[in-house]
Amino acid sequence: MIDKQKWGEILGEIEELCDFHEDATCGFRKCSEFNNRVLSLLAKYEDMKCYQISDRLMDVLGYCSPRIASHCDNARVVKGILERIKDKVRRNLSEYE
Repeated sequence: MIDKQKWGEILGEIEELCDFHEDATCGFRKCSEFNNRVLSLLAKYEDMKCYQISDRLMDVLGYCSPRIASHCDNARVVKGILERIKDKVRRNLSEYE
């Protein structure tokens, strides 16, 4: 089971990911880095058995496909998924208050 401290760490990581996504939507290099960050967090949360969050990160990867010289058509969708992940983490964190 994930404790309050871990949920706080997850919230921080997801917030950083959201911020990075804002910067990455128009550049292939940053978009690729964003994709790699999502993969890293996915592996980390699966190892932690935090499947409710890792499953949503799988959704992000389903829409995130970096392409050279092309604007991301799914940026809004990915942003929405990330916001829902952040809300879910906040709800889990609030259960400890």
